[in-house]
Amino acid sequence: MSLVNLMWGPQHFFWNGRAATLEEQALIPLQHADEMAQDLGRLVAQLAADASYRKLFDTAYGETSPAAVARALASFERTLICSNSRYDQFLRGEITLDAQEELGRKLFMAHPDVKVSLRGANCIDCHSQFLTGGSSARYDGFSNNGLDDEAHLQPGLQAVTGNPAHRGMFKVPSLRNIALTAPYMHDGRFKTLEEVLDHYDSGIKNSSTLSALIVQADNRGAAAAGGISLHLTAGEKAAIIAFLHTLTD
Repeated sequence: MSLVNLMWGPQHFFWNGRAATLEEQALIPLQHADEMAQDLGRLVAQLAADASYRKLFDTAYGETSPAAVARALASFERTLICSNSRYDQFLRGEITLDAQEELGRKLFMAHPDVKVSLRGANCIDCHSQFLTGGSSARYDGFSNNGLDDEAHLQPGLQAVTGNPAHRGMFKVPSLRNIALTAPYMHDGRFKTLEEVLDHYDSGIKNSSTLSALIVQADNRGAAAAGGISLHLTAGEKAAIIAFLHTLTD
């Protein structure tokens, strides 16, 4: 999961939102048996034994402690800002996108509306604003995007909130630098952006908590769909991927 622009967007971290702050998040992988398996007491002792680290911690926080380690890591993470991609340059009026990228941008930003012949890829409904991440309001930045059917839904956000309506819902990540951060989805099941587009176009699995925004998104209309699908053309998929590449800083 990308670490860019973490100081904005949903302030619940990890795919299921189990950490309420970056400071809390920072200490979890340090201690987890499948990651660094660090004992915090031992870590702090090692840092305090190094004069240069001890001086830095004393200057910044007045102590070398687990809390100070968490604050230092979280402070660094907040400096990982993506703000100079070609898309940012476009928003600032410094460049224009080529025809394929511009088509992809328009599809990304549009929810399909067959009544007015508006085609769209529905991306912006979840990947909102210039951050292209989930909403920061409460748990609005989490969604069930149709990866699994009812029988195979993973707990997701429900493991944190206990709310059955949150089953199968995972954090909507920022798409900044998405071309560089494969594999995709919370479990890494897709290796390429093409596979991701194929999922949203024809691979959606229905379930009780599936996002209504996904159910409603169809470029042919529900009556013609025969299932949940965007019904994008090959050219439209290629254009969306071209636009996603403009998000690389």
